[in-house]
Amino acid sequence: MENTIEDVLAKLKYSEKYLEILRESLKYQIKSYISNSIKEEKAKEGNIMLLKEKQKQVMDKYILSDDVSISNMLKEKLVEIESSINIYEKKNETYKVKDEDIDELIKYAKKIVEHPQKSLLDKENPLRQQALLRLVFDIFPTYEELDSGTPKLSFVFNGFNVKSTTQSSTLYQLG
Repeated sequence: MENTIEDVLAKLKYSEKYLEILRESLKYQIKSYISNSIKEEKAKEGNIMLLKEKQKQVMDKYILSDDVSISNMLKEKLVEIESSINIYEKKNETYKVKDEDIDELIKYAKKIVEHPQKSLLDKENPLRQQALLRLVFDIFPTYEELDSGTPKLSFVFNGFNVKSTTQSSTLYQLG
């Protein structure tokens, strides 16, 4: 089975055109992630501001309260609000993606599509190898699908196609 997988990966050829599409897709997805992160960050900041305003109002009531039981309830409410603020502030520490990070990710993706056999085979760690092979195959193929050259390739490798011949299975480059 391992030899068959190795043979399939060795026959994969990538297209520069596909790699450019992959590069643009990665940039778009990362920019979308950043945009969503900014929106979430602004929403969290808004929630923090509302909680701090509520905290101020409860604090004012606490200071003016003469009743011990009401003061205790307000004190508990202040602790609860402070805890909520702390949770939002911790969540607000989002990772900032830089252009260098995007370039590094693209270099890694290019390395994988240029040399899938070297990049995706990890015989020392079968679990990691299985996870890496999920990049190539939509559904992990059966031995028969691999041998016949008909495995279903994943989105990452959708620029490739599998074609069977009578002698052996071959993978060829699209475009």
